[in-house]
Amino acid sequence: MSSTNFSIVCAMLAAVFCAAGCSRMSPQEAIAEGRDAVERGDWEAAEKPLRAVTRAFPSSWEAFYNLGSARLRAGRAADAVSPLAKAAKLASGTDETRPLEALAEAQRLSGDPDAAYFTLKAVEEKVYRKPWLLASLAAVELDRGNPRAAKAYLADALEIDGGEPVALFNRAVLESRPGPDYDHPAAARDLAAFLLSSRSDPFPDMRADAVRRMAALDASRPDSVTETLDALLLAAHDPRRTLRERVVKAADAVKADWSNPGALAWYVNLLRQSGDGARAELNVRRGRTLFPLDPRFGAPAAESEP
Repeated sequence: MSSTNFSIVCAMLAAVFCAAGCSRMSPQEAIAEGRDAVERGDWEAAEKPLRAVTRAFPSSWEAFYNLGSARLRAGRAADAVSPLAKAAKLASGTDETRPLEALAEAQRLSGDPDAAYFTLKAVEEKVYRKPWLLASLAAVELDRGNPRAAKAYLADALEIDGGEPVALFNRAVLESRPGPDYDHPAAARDLAAFLLSSRSDPFPDMRADAVRRMAALDASRPDSVTETLDALLLAAHDPRRTLRERVVKAADAVKADWSNPGALAWYVNLLRQSGDGARAELNVRRGRTLFPLDPRFGAPAAESEP
């Protein structure tokens, strides 16, 4: 589980509500209220019943973890620190790392990246060199003003797992920051890889942020990238070339800058002209994911496989 995104598992919540017998909970309506709030993602409404659970089961790390996670998901990172620290302390004698992961994220989002760093180092003592952990350490190092250390963590994470979604997202953030690490094509490529390989359920906020970042990259393309892209698109529109050559040039244009919806739309058009409907439809689905507001790719599907 990535430390940059946390969710409450309804099954765990139900187990906490019913631990040591549901008869100890009063009123019983709190159980249904809390479970319903979690299932619909209403984190503010979940606050009251989750607090009741911590009072009923003060030695349960799950109870404090759920309360802190709900506050974190509600955008109340500073308020999440205390219950998550309590959860981490209660779980300290186990192999469980979720309370520490959530605590690190709450600390980072509440403006204390140094505390988040040391919390993640405590996680590292339990799970060594996991890609998601290295990616999370990279995010904290960026917040601490150490881009070189962040870059090294991301390189390690993606060496272990080249498709690790949090690492791809965080590397795109690094690559799109002004400075020596700025790399527009690489940032667009990593954002596209993240969006196309991750599911919406575990990463809703990150995915929405990635879509915004793609639009920002499209609006701020460097001259050098624009020149390359324009040359490829001109070739892809050139009627003197064979259709096959134009398809290849359009594909190259997409690869040159994944943040450009026009290149992808023209590639789809040429694929259809060439009779390759399967690849055309595949890239329409990609367009819906990367550019959900672009009418050239139709209305976004409610849920789709990456």
